[in-house]
Amino acid sequence: MIIILAPVPATVQAQTTIAATPEWTSPQTPWGDPDLQGIWDYRTLTPLERPKEFSGKEFHTDKEVVDLERRRQERPDGRTPASGPIRPSVHAPWWLDYGTQVVESKRTSLIVNPPDGRIPPLTPEGQEREKNKRAYRYAHPADSWDDRNLFERCITRGLPRLPAGYNNNYQILQTPEYVVIYNEMIHNARIIPLDGRAHLTENIRQWNGDSRARWEGHTLVVDTNNFSEKADFKGSGKN
Repeated sequence: MIIILAPVPATVQAQTTIAATPEWTSPQTPWGDPDLQGIWDYRTLTPLERPKEFSGKEFHTDKEVVDLERRRQERPDGRTPASGPIRPSVHAPWWLDYGTQVVESKRTSLIVNPPDGRIPPLTPEGQEREKNKRAYRYAHPADSWDDRNLFERCITRGLPRLPAGYNNNYQILQTPEYVVIYNEMIHNARIIPLDGRAHLTENIRQWNGDSRARWEGHTLVVDTNNFSEKADFKGSGKN
């Protein structure tokens, strides 16, 4: 299953001013690749999946954008309109750091493909696997630390990284052979080769998968597979 995500609004600390000018062009590294290095903020009001109220609609109108951003400002709990009803939380509103704006492209979801902006349903095999995992978690909620998920154990928040209530920043570092994405949340780093090497064999699985990157024009394309079964993004389990 392949899901394509749209980029969220981002600000590179050292490039904000020039990026706003009509003459701005993408900076390059000394070896000629597009330079993505910097501290990036990926907060946004735009949800991962397209809400049902915008079904069949890829982009917001200007009026809808204004309304969503107004509704965000009016929430006393500091959360986004897509977060659902207000519930008690251990987080004080002033401590949360949710997005306050819709992505600049005005998309109704971060998912670009499939065109409906939704995650495809699990296959029958995936549904059965998820059913078994739920049953196991119910019977063994915390027999040991290994029964808790990777996020609770502060190992990794997993992939893809999505906007959350806080720590919505990462740093990108580049060399001719690698791109490194260093996350503020849990401080784990993805070290992604650019040298065209093959993926790991299928029996070697990792918490954040096995990533390989390539440039397509000014776009960095990252292919990731070989996820561990513990890297359970929305019930996906083993990929």
